Amino acid sequence: MPPASAPSADGDSDEAAPPETVAPEDVSPEHVHRLADLARLDLSDEEAKARADDLGRLLRHAQQLAEVGTEGVEPMPPGAPAVPEEHLRGDEAQKSLSQPEALENAPDADADGFFRTPGVSKE
Repeated sequence: MPPASAPSADGDSDEAAPPETVAPEDVSPEHVHRLADLARLDLSDEEAKARADDLGRLLRHAQQLAEVGTEGVEPMPPGAPAVPEEHLRGDEAQKSLSQPEALENAPDADADGFFRTPGVSKE
């Protein structure tokens, strides 16, 4: 795989490396390490090998999809429902859990009836 352009003083590349076309069966751990470097991920050699296999399968699947004949098939407009309206059930109100029922299996709840969760902020 050709190396990317050299980083500039501020750490960014002066120019992007040209895209490389790789056949699904040729995806190697080195390709995955290159992608991981671009994403600033640290992968072990075992992880890179497993992800190379995964990526190869994914690319083979994409190739199969690209081979499907779509002549005469209208593109689906943005925002169109994936399921026709007549196949969906009506939106009707149904009985839901009471607050005590909802909190019954909560690992932690406060006296006011709220779920208590571990903090996510150090403030």
